Amino acid sequence: MFMHNKASKLVFGLLALTPLLAITPANAAGTAAGQSIANRATVNYSVGAVAQPAIGSSPTGNSSGAGSDTTFLVDNKIDLNVLETNTAPANTAPGLTTTGTANAVAVFKLTNTGNNPQGYTFGVTQPAGGTLFHTDTFDMTNTRAVVSGAACSTASTTTPTYNSGTDTATSVATLNADSCVYVIVLGDTPNGLANGAAAIVRLTATAVAANTLAALTQTAGADTPGVVDIVFADSATGVHVAQIARDGKAFDDDEYFVVAPALTVTKTSAVISDPFNLAVNPKAIPGATMEYTITVANAAAGAQATGVVVADVLPTNTTFVSGSITLNAAAVTDATGYTGGATPTVSVNAGALNAGATDTLKFRVTIN
Repeated sequence: MFMHNKASKLVFGLLALTPLLAITPANAAGTAAGQSIANRATVNYSVGAVAQPAIGSSPTGNSSGAGSDTTFLVDNKIDLNVLETNTAPANTAPGLTTTGTANAVAVFKLTNTGNNPQGYTFGVTQPAGGTLFHTDTFDMTNTRAVVSGAACSTASTTTPTYNSGTDTATSVATLNADSCVYVIVLGDTPNGLANGAAAIVRLTATAVAANTLAALTQTAGADTPGVVDIVFADSATGVHVAQIARDGKAFDDDEYFVVAPALTVTKTSAVISDPFNLAVNPKAIPGATMEYTITVANAAAGAQATGVVVADVLPTNTTFVSGSITLNAAAVTDATGYTGGATPTVSVNAGALNAGATDTLKFRVTIN
């Protein structure tokens, strides 16, 4: 007897993806942490020429019906970048404390390059002996970091100024992925420093849990299904300073550079006239008129000096000549520039003196 077995014919259809629910927009670092990725496969087949009901997949195996999605959660990729915002030092001067001026602070930009909102804490250190723009020669005092309230754009190259009234936060509670914030390092400059002295400061940002600022620990071992694991993804590449890879931190250096006024004060005297020779070859005898010339020069390599006041107490055995004060050849009234009494004094407010500029004060006395 001849027997004929007719085989069943299976035809597998294309894998079909079910729609994803509540998808958030992808950021530069990829899909947001915690996002559930779900889909299922579908098998279509026929027995002979008769199409059979499709079978959907399931994580545990399914033999009939629609099945169920296979899902996983996107893990938390911790990545961040810290960059000094200017390609020049933050100029300062001996004895200058933080006053809110733009050139007395170091400014950094912190960018969240991970895929989840994160909090951040900050630390300021001062690497010794290195070179950034100049070689490090001193340490700033009272260093600390505050968060700027200025709007930050990842494409921005501007450097905000420090606002002492509003820039008071010392940490970032939460910063969205692909967002940035400016962080300002404040410090006081010691007295007695020479022009050209430099202090390198380093800002380190540490990624922490958003809002609670709790420390983060990288998840060890294999991926944990149904749990958002933590992966430190920060690299060892830095713009100015090499980083430590995969430690959840990033840092960069900036520099305070001393550019102070360099003033030189010169005082000379000359005989203008005497009672006998008058103005021809006069001598410094009683009754003679003497003219003092005080020159204040600011070196070209220095910085602007402000609030310059030139004061000179008249020596004994002399009497001030009324109406004789001039500043840079312009008359200064006695009411403005001279104080009589037990300690007669010529005192003139010269205002600001730019680098490379000179102020010249003149006044006269007679010899008693």
